[in-house]
Amino acid sequence: MQISDKIKEVVRIEDLCSRLGYDVNGGFCLSPYKQEKTPSCKIYPATNSYFDFSSNQGGGVIDFYMAAYNLDFSTAVKELGDMYGLSYGQSAEGTAQRQIPSKTVRANTENIFECMSDDERILYDERAGLSGEKRALVEVQKYRIERNAEIFDNLYLYCIEKGWTAEAWAYLTKERMLSEKSIKFFKLFFIKNYFEVNNHLKKVFSIADLQRCGLFNAKEDGSSNLIFWNHRLILPYLHNKQIVYLRGRYFDSYNSTKTSSNKYLGLKE
Repeated sequence: MQISDKIKEVVRIEDLCSRLGYDVNGGFCLSPYKQEKTPSCKIYPATNSYFDFSSNQGGGVIDFYMAAYNLDFSTAVKELGDMYGLSYGQSAEGTAQRQIPSKTVRANTENIFECMSDDERILYDERAGLSGEKRALVEVQKYRIERNAEIFDNLYLYCIEKGWTAEAWAYLTKERMLSEKSIKFFKLFFIKNYFEVNNHLKKVFSIADLQRCGLFNAKEDGSSNLIFWNHRLILPYLHNKQIVYLRGRYFDSYNSTKTSSNKYLGLKE
């Protein structure tokens, strides 16, 4: 058996995250691809894999290690093999004493309190006094995810009520060959009128909440608007049937299949 196959069989994604300093809370951890405030990398213990929604990349334990340290495949396999005592001629007894390869683990150096809402800070202070700081941050994260999901669900229901353009519907059903059942199941939707949707969200939610969930930008002149101006065909990411992330696809009536580096646009948190 190749060492890479041994690694995939023995190394668990949760354990690897822990060894590399990535805290997994509510199934999410910080992205191994970039610096970020809000964790966007989903860990899947059942399949021993992950998917990073901020970069639309994923894979298994070797891929995670490669991303965390920016390594090529062979180097990652060698270091993981050494770390877990899986290299040929290497005994597993020394694994506990083995040092993690001397690289700097990605750290979140920004002040986490600066990105908290007043409600989140109150929740943190309450939980920190009862259960400690680490548990308090977990509770704040869960609160943020639930709050974001509430905003995403409101956006979805509002847009579904407004309906589709004939071109967008034809693109999904005829060009992409998706059934109506599949479209509903995966909660795909379309921003039919940008200005109506933009104004609706501003009336229902605070600008701060809309920016925290990544839906609204923050311009230098102080204005803030929905980011999906051109990317109006919305592709939700679901977890337990709940929308946890959104990605927009470029779409207009004349050129629905535009190809460019900006073909897709994801939330920025």
